[in-house]
Amino acid sequence: MPMGKKIPGVAVPAVVPNDLFLMDIPTAAQRLSTTIFAVRELMRSGELVKVEIGHKWLVSPEAIRNFIHKREEDALRAA
Repeated sequence: MPMGKKIPGVAVPAVVPNDLFLMDIPTAAQRLSTTIFAVRELMRSGELVKVEIGHKWLVSPEAIRNFIHKREEDALRAA
């Protein structure tokens, strides 16, 4: 079946499945288009909210969205 074709009575999920899970630092770095080191520094400074599970630092998609939104607001204020 071709992509984009709607099927009557079938609900389309409102949330992308990957946005339901915490992500590790390399994945967060990829989503932010930066380095693993930069993500770790953002987590250490508290600018990017982390979730600690055992010895792992994880980040939620919502934390990434909040971080980006705050940076955009800061950039608009500075302009």
